[in-house]
Amino acid sequence: MGTGKVANLPLRCFHPLSQLLSQLRFEIHIFNYYRGTSGSWYGNDNIMPANVIYFVTGGDGQIDNDSQTVKLIPGNAYLMPVNTLVNHSCETKIEKYWMMFSLDIFPAVDILQNLGEFRNLGKFNLGKHSEIMERTVRRSIADYIFLESAVMQLLSRLDMPWEEILNRKVYREKIYRKIFNYIQERLHTVIRIEELAENLDLTPAHLSRMFKNDMGQTLKSFINRKKFQRACALLSGTSMKVKEIARETGFEDEYYFMRFFSKHCGASPTQYRRRKFPFKG
Repeated sequence: MGTGKVANLPLRCFHPLSQLLSQLRFEIHIFNYYRGTSGSWYGNDNIMPANVIYFVTGGDGQIDNDSQTVKLIPGNAYLMPVNTLVNHSCETKIEKYWMMFSLDIFPAVDILQNLGEFRNLGKFNLGKHSEIMERTVRRSIADYIFLESAVMQLLSRLDMPWEEILNRKVYREKIYRKIFNYIQERLHTVIRIEELAENLDLTPAHLSRMFKNDMGQTLKSFINRKKFQRACALLSGTSMKVKEIARETGFEDEYYFMRFFSKHCGASPTQYRRRKFPFKG
C-alpha cells in the first residue's frame, strides 16, 4: 500500500507531443444535415477543400476514387481528409449530417492533410435528430464545443503515427513559414506565384515543384483553399456584403468570386450565410 502522498511530477514528465497538441486549432466551416436521392446526390472528382466527415444516418450511399470504394453504413462516420479526390453516389437515397472542418497544427498546416484515403471512424452518437438540428440553427459556443469533442473522439480512433505526422508538419512549417506568411498576409489580393517565387529567390517552376512534392498539393490549390476558408469565416462571422467579402479575398469581380465559392462549397455565398446548403458532397 502507498503512503497516501501525491507525487509532485515535474513538467518534463509530460511527453513533448503534448506541447505540439496544445497548438492544434480546430475550426468548423460547415455543419449541416442533408437528405437526397440517387437523382440528386452524385458527383465526380470533388477535391475536398477542407476535411469532411459524414455522419451517415440512412440510405445506401458510397464514396470512391481511383484507389478506394467505401459503402456508407448508417450509424457510422467517415472521414475524407483535405485534398482527397472523392466521387459520391447512392442507389436509392442518402441521409447524413456532414461537417467541413480544419485541424491546423500551425496556420495553414492541417494535421490531416495528405492522409491519402477515406477512413471509417466507426459508430457515432450525436444525440436525437431534433437536438442536432437545434444545434445547426442555434450554433452557440456550447454547440461548437460539443461538435469539436465529438470529432476529436472519432479522430482518436485512427490508428496513425501521430508523433511522426506532427514532427513532419513542424519540419515543413519551418521550411514553409515564409510562404505561409506571405499567403496569409495577402489573402485580400490576387496572389501570383511568380511574385511569391521572386520573393523567395526561386523560379516559379522550382517553387511549384517543391511545394507539390512536400505538401502533396499544388500551390494554387493551397492558395484557393485558404481563400475559401477566409470567405467562410467572413460570411459566418461578419455582416459584410458579398461584394465586400469578394474584395477581402482578392476577387475584383463579385460574380467570379461567387462561382469560385460555389465550386468549393456547392452552395452560393448567400446560401452558406443562411445555412441552406444544397451541397451534395
